[in-house]
Amino acid sequence: MLTRGQRLGRYVVEGVVGVGGMAVVYRVRHVQLASFWALKVLTSSQGDVKERLLREGRFQSALRHQNIVGVADLIDINGSPSLLMEYVDGPGLDRWIRAVEPSIEEAESLFRGICAGVREAHAAGLVHRDLKPANVLLARTAVGFVPKVTDFGIAKVVDSEDTVHFTHGDAALGTPAYMAPEQIRHASAVDQRADVFSLGCLFFELLCGARSFRGPDVLSVLNAVVKGDRVDPRAHVPSLPDRLVNVIDGCLKVDWEERFESVDEILKALGDGAASPVTTGLDRVWEDWFTEDERQRREAWLSDDDAATIPPDDAWLNRAAQSFRDTQPKAGDRRRHPPAPYSADADTDMRNRQSLAASDDDTQPGVRSSGDVTEPRIARRSGTPNEITEERTVEKSSRADLHLGMAAAVGALGGALGLVVTWALFSLLS
Repeated sequence: MLTRGQRLGRYVVEGVVGVGGMAVVYRVRHVQLASFWALKVLTSSQGDVKERLLREGRFQSALRHQNIVGVADLIDINGSPSLLMEYVDGPGLDRWIRAVEPSIEEAESLFRGICAGVREAHAAGLVHRDLKPANVLLARTAVGFVPKVTDFGIAKVVDSEDTVHFTHGDAALGTPAYMAPEQIRHASAVDQRADVFSLGCLFFELLCGARSFRGPDVLSVLNAVVKGDRVDPRAHVPSLPDRLVNVIDGCLKVDWEERFESVDEILKALGDGAASPVTTGLDRVWEDWFTEDERQRREAWLSDDDAATIPPDDAWLNRAAQSFRDTQPKAGDRRRHPPAPYSADADTDMRNRQSLAASDDDTQPGVRSSGDVTEPRIARRSGTPNEITEERTVEKSSRADLHLGMAAAVGALGGALGLVVTWALFSLLS
């Protein structure tokens, strides 16, 4: 837990933007430049979670596009990597959809911007594999909200061996209601058409205010996806134009050979037009997008107590910077290269995702992720952050008492042995 006003090298903590299952996102301010950034700090110390965050950072830092959340740096906080990201002053798309009733024109305009960001990722050789409204943030500008895609934590490099194993074997990887059928069967073998399917689900929700694939539990949702069992969008919006219905149908084909092959085909089916900012909800202040419970949950991860300054670890930052530079595409080469292989706790990650699938697996940071950034498991412990901290304190205290007891016993034993040896020597000399 960080503290309001705490100094982290060149940055000062100002508040909590959002809380996810594996990370908390803080708003921080650069001391010299007075610019605002989002800092994604892990709440889990598991190695696979750290590797996933680093993977997210490598991929997103290599993408420069107005419709993708930028990653600027890595910061070491108490031995754990944290991502310094572009601060997005606006809600997640899932919140926006629930809070407002966008017009067909606004929904289409936002969707075009999202497609532009995904097309940039595809051009760099990446498949996102977790596109959904919760992983699209709306950046507030003077003329309206602009969509930005985020959370590349489970992205895959096309035409490469998938070295990430968040699940056993060929088990599903992603969020059930937005996963393509082939991703359910074999997540490591997908290409850009899996993202096309997810975009179709996202567009359906933007236009209709409801999910395209539904069910009372995860298994029901997965079966609906595999069978293509979904509601006609005109059941929600009778006036929906034919071309938009055709776009949804072209994205949501169960057989990937019949589906739109690329984002370019989606844009072609949409016809003439361009992405433009939308203004609905722009008059809302940041806190209006959260319930009281959500506000309290965010504040629970921010202490007002005094805290020591954490100086920048220049050696660590230099290594991180070099890692980022090594993963950037060379001039004229837009293909991305996979990061170094690593293993991950498959069961844990899938249980985390499935437990939240029916409730949208949402995370709502100012830059979230991954996370990344979906709802809550705090190092696999239950209770509030304060209760968890107290529990960890008791554990540490118990371990300390045990260590002191052992040290005392060893010391007593050493003293006894010393007396015996001394007595034996004295006897021999006598």
